[in-house]
Amino acid sequence: MATIRNILLPLGFLAGSLLVTPTPSFAQEEAQAEGAAESRSESFVAVEGAVKEDIAGGPLMLAAYAVTWIFLFLYVVRLVSMQQRTLKEIERLSTILEQAGGPKQE
Repeated sequence: MATIRNILLPLGFLAGSLLVTPTPSFAQEEAQAEGAAESRSESFVAVEGAVKEDIAGGPLMLAAYAVTWIFLFLYVVRLVSMQQRTLKEIERLSTILEQAGGPKQE
């Protein structure tokens, strides 16, 4: 498991850095976009009609809260399982110490 983590972690950082690093084609697109913005800003064009949202915000907010609660629940379940494993390990080590004649822990 540690070997997989040692391999995947650097690959994740590499992929993330490649996604963040701008390439020359992106720089050219930005320059073209700036030129287009300047040509559009020469005259004022009023917007007609009311602005209407395509997606309602309520369901999106509920979905975001649901995902957050699910992740929080899974995190707490993981913490509980790790704590149980740790307690079992402590009990096992205490038993080994007692059998070896070491100090008894209370």
